[in-house]
Amino acid sequence: MNQRVPACLLLLGLVFFIGCSPSDEKTAQAGVLKILVLPDRPRAQLEATYAPLLQYLSRKLNWPCELVIPNTYEDALERFHRRSAQLAYLGGATFLKARAKDRAMPLVLRDADLAFTSLFIARNDTPTDKIEDFRGRPFAFGPKLSTSGHVMPRHFLQVREIVPEKFFSSVRYSDNHDTTAFWVRDGVVDLGVINSLILIQMYREGLLRREAVHVVWETPTYPD
Repeated sequence: MNQRVPACLLLLGLVFFIGCSPSDEKTAQAGVLKILVLPDRPRAQLEATYAPLLQYLSRKLNWPCELVIPNTYEDALERFHRRSAQLAYLGGATFLKARAKDRAMPLVLRDADLAFTSLFIARNDTPTDKIEDFRGRPFAFGPKLSTSGHVMPRHFLQVREIVPEKFFSSVRYSDNHDTTAFWVRDGVVDLGVINSLILIQMYREGLLRREAVHVVWETPTYPD
């Protein structure tokens, strides 16, 4: 198989033959194929991002497809557990929980997720490129179950012998990565950590000016 086949094509083949049991197939054929995604960005951005995929799958599978956007990462896992969707796009941490509780089966992984990174960002008027300079200042993670917004960044801080709750003056958790970036931009926190691809998307979409923040530190790579 060509290793560069687009992820949506791989997903298409695996949805039908692996992702659905016979009973699930009947349910999807009779109604709607529901695809759940993590609420790692605001709803409007998620709907715009996934609209082409839903249109493509609806056409190729001859099934209507519906995007399911839960309120939180915890809500995403609960909906997956209740089988409120036939497919779910999860991160590393949420997938491990879904696999342990519901025997979730992995179908496809993006090339970008094989060597992923998180970015610690600060306002551009904070001229430092050392996390150690932020001791005693407010800090923000992303959602608690976010691999790139919390789990792996916390791990890499611990490698540097930094315990966030002791090192920073306060530790907040945002509802999604965009919020983390806005908190940094607006001075709600002095340092925040964000999914590296989402920061690029925010620049591209004009939601965040490049001159508003700068990268203090990029984590080592990890599979997401």
